Amino acid sequence: APSSSDSGSSSGGSNVKLPAVLKRIAQCESGGNPRAISRSGRYRGKFQFDQATWEAAGGTGDPAAASESTQDRIALKLYRKRGTAPWPNCA
Repeated sequence: APSSSDSGSSSGGSNVKLPAVLKRIAQCESGGNPRAISRSGRYRGKFQFDQATWEAAGGTGDPAAASESTQDRIALKLYRKRGTAPWPNCA
């Protein structure tokens, strides 16, 4: 039987395996929406990155315009380096 993690779906999604804590943070920050932008415009994407944090973790351009897989990868990198510190309101 095909596994449910097949990345062949056309609805985007991500092939990055996230720990449960990051899934919870994404839900809390943006409802899991990779295109989310905060009211101020400062925090962007599924994990509501600010530009400086996004770039420091290796992201380029607008976080909310990056693929969900890219956002997940950057969040995972950040989490491995700094734990839940970048997400004080949701961790």
